[in-house]
Amino acid sequence: MKNTALLVLLAITFSLPALANWEIKFGKAQNEVGYVNPPAGPEDFPLGPHSFRIISGKLWLADSVRGRIISFADDQSIANEIKVPGLTEPFFIDDFAVQMLKDTPVSIWVAERFSGHLIRISPDGKEMARIKNTGLAQLDDLGVDSSGQLYVGDFGKSVLAVFSSEGKKLRQIPWQMSGLAIDKSDCLHTINFNEGTGHQHVVYNAEGKELSRIEIGFAEMQNPRLWQINELGEIFVSFIPQSGDPTKNVLVTITEKGVITNKISFTNPYYIGRYLMVSDKDCYLVKADYLNAPARSISIAKVGSVK
Repeated sequence: MKNTALLVLLAITFSLPALANWEIKFGKAQNEVGYVNPPAGPEDFPLGPHSFRIISGKLWLADSVRGRIISFADDQSIANEIKVPGLTEPFFIDDFAVQMLKDTPVSIWVAERFSGHLIRISPDGKEMARIKNTGLAQLDDLGVDSSGQLYVGDFGKSVLAVFSSEGKKLRQIPWQMSGLAIDKSDCLHTINFNEGTGHQHVVYNAEGKELSRIEIGFAEMQNPRLWQINELGEIFVSFIPQSGDPTKNVLVTITEKGVITNKISFTNPYYIGRYLMVSDKDCYLVKADYLNAPARSISIAKVGSVK
């Protein structure tokens, strides 16, 4: 994939209340994000915003091909535009994670695809740390705790690497490309598959000690991904059903005791890494087709209640 002169811009226009449905339209207004389409080569994918999050009730996204992180105010205007410093062509933001103090962002960790760098920036866009030589292959899933400690899911080596807020590598944890979440006590949560019993919810403390391993079953389901954990300790995990259709997914809510309390079926989009967002009560899905942009817009819509 190449970030070349094929860069096109699309504008975001919002008119609905916060945490309703968003519609992302194309244009040349001030509020713009970028995409690359058509692909630069036969093995390339179309590129656009690759990671979306709801943090403290606000929408955040990675404007991946323009090298910035954007957050939105309650009226859905841009609250903050954070340009990632020190990027060189070609670049692409795969994921980002925001360190929060209560409802205030303290720093943002960003994973850049082509250089393999992990960059920690302040809310005003100043570089705070940069990890150049991670020893990892594919930086594709980030999480951060309240101290700025960073968790990096490596799809290429099937490990979770842990770094301090200053960028020092602390340890690696075996990982099955199954997502991750950090709770209010700074514990790491992820999903593991065991041939005998099915899937397990595994919890580690901030020092890397395993605290618990809870059986949740679903042995017939494939490709689990843990998206989020709420203040009640409930996790939100998506699976591909037994049919094996990669576009069909089920999101389940699972209590601390491993009890399934809710299910939502959805169809995942192509070309987007972090496309599912869970607020306190609802689940939101990004629906987009960058291959056919600008003919089709991007929408972010509620697909069901998680309670």
